Amino acid sequence: MQIEAATSAALARLPSDDPAHRRVALALHRLRTTLLRACVGGQVERIDRSETALSFSNEIARTLADNDLDHACGLAWLGRSGVSAGVLGLWEGEGPDRRLRIAGRYPAGAGGEPPVPAAQFPPLASLGGDEAPVTVLPLRSARRDWGFLTLALPGSLETAAFDSAPLLAALLTARIDSATLQQEREQQQAALLEAYERERSLADTVRELGCPVIPLNDSALLVPLIGVIDTQRAEQIIATLLHAVETQRAGVVLLDVTGVPLIDTHVAGVLVRLAQMLRLLGARALLVGVRPEIAQSMVALGVDLSGLTAHSSLKEALASIQG
Repeated sequence: MQIEAATSAALARLPSDDPAHRRVALALHRLRTTLLRACVGGQVERIDRSETALSFSNEIARTLADNDLDHACGLAWLGRSGVSAGVLGLWEGEGPDRRLRIAGRYPAGAGGEPPVPAAQFPPLASLGGDEAPVTVLPLRSARRDWGFLTLALPGSLETAAFDSAPLLAALLTARIDSATLQQEREQQQAALLEAYERERSLADTVRELGCPVIPLNDSALLVPLIGVIDTQRAEQIIATLLHAVETQRAGVVLLDVTGVPLIDTHVAGVLVRLAQMLRLLGARALLVGVRPEIAQSMVALGVDLSGLTAHSSLKEALASIQG
């Protein structure tokens, strides 16, 4: 220390038994003790403030977690933070012309304000005018940029509210992130459930329709196949068609697959089996409505179509049996 160096230089010119040596040593000891106490006191104060901020953040985090997104955005929880006022602005729309929607105020005020451009945010009138110190905190996460939280702080900058302002923004960002992610998941689940119900309803409708058999003349039957053909429906089709051929003594059956979305190994096997059974009853099967993609699929599957005569359209099939 410079003080010690200066006193040592001064004392060097005095006799060793001079009382000044003892007085200076005592003064330096007291000075060191005072400096040490000041240093320790500062560290204790910083620890106390850190513990206060941690306890405060835990309390706010629990409050946000225990309530829904509307409560979080409403900013009523700021009442525990010590801030004077707060305004939450969330981005609305996309692109350079997007605006900030006033999603919440503390203390609560009149709502229904139209979204404002970023240059007009925050509304200082809602934060105590130009008097109170104001901090604007961005709300950003890895998912997106949500907007801004603006806080009007008390006059003293030594408060927990000032120290914890960035933490408040981080906690609110995390809550908005988790809540919107949950909402998106629920919407996706609802959409999937709706699609499933629609698919099941359609399958039930197709199953109720069964296997319509339309007589074309005394010896020909038209069987339009519609929708997915699972094992249960395949058995239903086979039973209905064989009964119709037997009772109406048909010699030709037109199997129209125009309404079948996919012909896989299972469906192809059903068609081949059906053709074989019809042949045993003395009838021949014509495959109608074979689209190019279906033809490619059946060839790729290695389906033996020797028992089936394929036609691309009903008109072509009718012409073949009439000729």
